[in-house]
Amino acid sequence: MAQRAILLIPVIRVNQRGARYVTGLDHGDTMTTLELRRHLAELVEERSLALVSGLAGVDSYMADLDQELEACRQLYVGSAVTEIATLRAELFGPQLG
Repeated sequence: MAQRAILLIPVIRVNQRGARYVTGLDHGDTMTTLELRRHLAELVEERSLALVSGLAGVDSYMADLDQELEACRQLYVGSAVTEIATLRAELFGPQLG
């Protein structure tokens, strides 16, 4: 059975000087590893389209997209490693020591 990753979405605020800061985490939807992989592929495609369509010049858009790409990439890797470790433990028992 596929495990679901809980998406923690940073709550980002901007102060009067324009500096961004995280005030906490908001719980988003849950996604399986496969769903995370699909979402990551969609984000990569969106970034490619942005580069060829002229949106690459919109710094705030590209920064947000790059931040979402990195967060999704980290979630996907963590979810995949957890799934592999879980399967290994189910097949061969938990590692102790």
